[in-house]
Amino acid sequence: MASVAMGTYVLERKQLNVRQIIENFLESRSGQVKQRTLKGYKYVCRYITEPLLIGTSEERAEYTTTGKLPKGTHLEPLLGDINVPDLTTAQIRSWYQLLAKEVGAFTARRAKSYLEAALKLAAEDHQLRPPAMPSNLGRGRGKEKKAILAPEQVSHLVAVAQQDNEKGIYYAFPSLTGTRPSEQLALL
Repeated sequence: MASVAMGTYVLERKQLNVRQIIENFLESRSGQVKQRTLKGYKYVCRYITEPLLIGTSEERAEYTTTGKLPKGTHLEPLLGDINVPDLTTAQIRSWYQLLAKEVGAFTARRAKSYLEAALKLAAEDHQLRPPAMPSNLGRGRGKEKKAILAPEQVSHLVAVAQQDNEKGIYYAFPSLTGTRPSEQLALL
């Protein structure tokens, strides 16, 4: 009763691990998407279920083609063998951060979206309660803050633009109004 009240109750059913729900997800997409798209899904889903070689991308490629572990590298287990009811948000966050660091933020985001879709499908098909997906993972590099001119810089810009009869309007106007290049080109 306590687990029902806390929202953590899971109906005792067949224990599925993450590898099995990813396989179910890929099966469900087969026939629904183009073969090329399905191949891309399968490629990215390896980063959810298979161990990850910790090393350079060249070492990962070598390991993929030869099956031999390059010197100075090791395999890091990912989420594949974890039973879905035992999977936590913290584990997903840790997995995502490892993937973003070792493989790249783009691949980590794609793998996370496929994991989320597989967990939703498992919740529907097998009445499993998936963990909450981690938030605030970021998108990799932050945006650079826009630089704003100081009042004395603006007055200097205007003074120089007034002296330049031929081109002064072309840099003073956008600087003072904040128009984008496409908007400037649309003006007569």
